[in-house]
Order: sequence, then C-alpha cells, then structure tokens
Amino acid sequence: RKLAHVAQLSTQLQMPKDLESLDREGKGVIMEMMHVKVAKKTVFDPSKLDSKHAELRNSLVERISHLPVAEDVINSWNLNVLDFGNDGLAELVMYMFFDSKVHINTRRFVAPTTMRRFHDAVRSLYTDLPYHCYAHACDVLHTVYRTLHVVKSDRWLSDIDQFALLVAALCHDLGHMGRTNPFMVETRHELALLYNDSSPLENMHCAKLFEIASHTDLDIFELADEHDRKQARKVCIAAILHTDNAHHMDMVRDISTIYEVNSETCDIAAVAAGEGNAAYYQDVVQKNSMKWLQLFLHLADVSNPLKPFRMCKLWAWRVLDEFFDQGDEEKRLGIPVGFLNDREKVNKPGSQHGFINFMVAPLVMSTVRLFPTMHGLSTQMASNLQAWRDLWVEDAKPSTPDIAKRDEEVGKVRAIAAELVERTDPVNSPIKTKFRSSSRSGGSFYTTRSSTS
Repeated sequence: RKLAHVAQLSTQLQMPKDLESLDREGKGVIMEMMHVKVAKKTVFDPSKLDSKHAELRNSLVERISHLPVAEDVINSWNLNVLDFGNDGLAELVMYMFFDSKVHINTRRFVAPTTMRRFHDAVRSLYTDLPYHCYAHACDVLHTVYRTLHVVKSDRWLSDIDQFALLVAALCHDLGHMGRTNPFMVETRHELALLYNDSSPLENMHCAKLFEIASHTDLDIFELADEHDRKQARKVCIAAILHTDNAHHMDMVRDISTIYEVNSETCDIAAVAAGEGNAAYYQDVVQKNSMKWLQLFLHLADVSNPLKPFRMCKLWAWRVLDEFFDQGDEEKRLGIPVGFLNDREKVNKPGSQHGFINFMVAPLVMSTVRLFPTMHGLSTQMASNLQAWRDLWVEDAKPSTPDIAKRDEEVGKVRAIAAELVERTDPVNSPIKTKFRSSSRSGGSFYTTRSSTS
C-alpha cells in the first residue's frame, strides 16, 4: 500500500479535481503562482588562527550587534521586521550571523567589518517595493534562522551549509523589480532573453550575490577554504533557484514521497520531539540534506501565512499591492492581466484562502510530517486561514453554499494541523507503541555531520 501511494505521488499533482470549479483567486494561485497549465562537523579552535584573522579572533568574544529588541523576541516567531527601520534591521542581521548562540561557528567564514560592507551592498540593491524589499529579505532570513534552530540543524548540517543558507536568504531577491517571471517572459524582458525564460529573476538574484562577493572588500566567504567556497556557492545557487514557484509542485511531491517512504521513522521522531533515532538521522535528515536546504528557503519565502495574523495580514496587503501594480502595467501594455493582478476584480481576503489552501498548506503539512518540531507553524496557518475566512465573509457577503464550501476546506486544514500536534504527544499519539518499541532497540539520532553532497 505504501509503495502504491508513493507511485501515485510521483505521477500526480496535488490539484483540485476540477479547476473550473475554482474561484478567480484559486485559479490565479494554481495557474500563475504555481505555473500549472490546463557534513562532517568542524570544531573551530580560534587559537589556531594566524595573524591576518585577528579581527575574527576578537569577534569571537565580542558582541557585534546592538539589538533593537529583546533576544527572546528574535528567537521566536513573533518578530515583526516591519516594526524596525533599516538601521534596526541591519543589527538584527548582524545578530543572526554573529551573536546567535545557534550559529556562532559561522563566524569563521567572514570578519565583521567585511560582513557589514557586504550587507550594505546587498541592502542597496533592494528597491523600495511594497513586498520584494529589504524588509522582506530580513523576514525571510529570520524565518530561515528560526527554522534552522527549531529543526536542530547545528547537529546535522555543516557550518558552511548553515552559513550559506543564511547568505542565500538575505540575498534571495536581490535586484527584484516587482514583476513576476511570467511577466518577464511575456514582455520579452532582457532577463528572460538572457536566461532563456528559465527562472530569470532567480538567476539574476544569484548572479548579483556572487557579483558583490567577487569584490575583495565585500567577500562574504573571505575566510573559507576552497572546498567550503565551492560548497557555499552550490548551496546558494540551489536554494535561490528553488524559490521560483515554478518548482513548487515538484518540491511538494518530492518531500511527500520522502515522508511516505520513511513515515514510520518520522512518526517515531515526532513522539521524541524531533530527536528520533539513528534511522531518522540516516534515512531522512542527512540523506536528503540538500533538499532540506532548498525547502527551508522556499518555505521561508512563502511563510507569511505562518506568522501571527497581524503580521500575516500586513504582508498580504503588501504583496497584493505589488500584484496590482503589475496588473495596471499589464493593462497599459495590452497583455493578459493575471488572475491575482486586477485590482478591480480580486477580493483581497478571498485571495489569501486560495494562496494558503492550494499552495502553502500542502507544503507546510508535508514539511511538518518530516520535521515534527515545526508543528507550531501549521497550527498558526490553520488559525490564519479561519481569520481570512471571517474577513472574506464580512467583505464579500458570499452565498450560503459558498460559505459552506469554504468552511469545509478550512475545517480540513484545521483537522490536519491538529493531528500533527497530536502525533507529538508521547501519551496520546497513535504511534506511541511503535516509539516505545523502537526506543528499546537503541540507536542515536545524531552522529558526525558532513557537508551536503
């Protein structure tokens, strides 16, 4: 039965059976946003650094950042980057790279002054857009930072993999112009011509990152050896390219398949609060580490529905403003206007239901099945989906049948989110017997780390 389910996942997209039955916003999410058509751990000893690394040696004992908010807020999902100006955000960035206890070993790849210069160069390439702006980059960076902490990545990812993913998060939308890839292709933009219509924006973001780092005084990888430099470039490129939503369905299918193959192992890990056993570490976590790096950045990039509703709503309005601005240009150019881009037709609260239900929820639920300590995000997402439903009813005054259909969809998401919490309860979890049996067999979850292959 498991093999049959895996085979089905590999051949079918997780789509509603009848696209024509969807509302405008639902079609927009599926057809346009998702592009569907009808290491071995290194122990760092600062005493071994030569004289040219003196600044780094000092930075290991000195606090680099000057935080605008308490550390416990940063180390939670409640940090709202929109509460801070650019200077405050810059200090948050420095904290996540230098002062966090979680990622302290990443200090050995760059000196603080170089990091600040690199950061300033990166910030200058983010334009004043409603959504794809410097604040969004910081929000995605923070979400990746928190995710790495929650999944205990410091125990199974190499320092260079973690460092490179943080760099990729900060730089993942460098130079964004507030237009989508389909718009670039439709208008024959120079980026679409340069990259042969294949992820033109994401390719450009990667290129700009390494263009900045090519300058000696801005080299974010200045202290890394040649092996780590190559690994960092590999991680940054793979992770940033996979933020293109054209890869979304493949990502959902891939991680769902990994769970189906390893479901018992993952369920045992859920009861153990993510600790699991040797099988979980070997067959799920380390075996697929590059996939998880891609997943974590993509998930962070679409994570607004996973945050407290006040933050979720602020970002939703921002992304819609950007979509509507593109829609206005599409009208002026006489080209097709995207389903989500027409300010005269889109119901704003209603659009969020489609975005969460069809795009974000399948990704999040599959992620939490694999990484059970992230279940707080799926719970918040389900709560937000209910809140958007209530705003939609108030704003659109829908018919009773339409409300009933939406309530059914919200109910399904809430039920799955509740199940994902329940499976982490060692007393009430339906797989508690399996866990106790496995625990007696021994085996350690954590062994020696190595870089992703």
